[in-house]
Amino acid sequence: GVVQILSLGMFPEGINPDKYGFRGIELVDPSNDAHIIVLFERLFADRGTGGGVGLHIDGVFGVEKVVKGRAWWKLIPEPKASYASDYNRLHKLVKYLELA
Repeated sequence: GVVQILSLGMFPEGINPDKYGFRGIELVDPSNDAHIIVLFERLFADRGTGGGVGLHIDGVFGVEKVVKGRAWWKLIPEPKASYASDYNRLHKLVKYLELA
């Protein structure tokens, strides 16, 4: 697959810029041209006033439909019930993507 780093200036159709961060990655499976966007929110120490301490998965989106050559994206619900108690962020991302 292909991974591209995203820093969105304009948000794709179906993704609300007021709800989601503009940084993320786009994953592409060349075998079937499937696309998934993962957006992240930066986490900061000291209730948001300190230095950056990591990333939080803000949303995972898949293409819902294509209209006149433009993709419309749909939020994929977070599979919280599928997480084991010892999952770290990477485990959670992998589980999320398996269901996307």
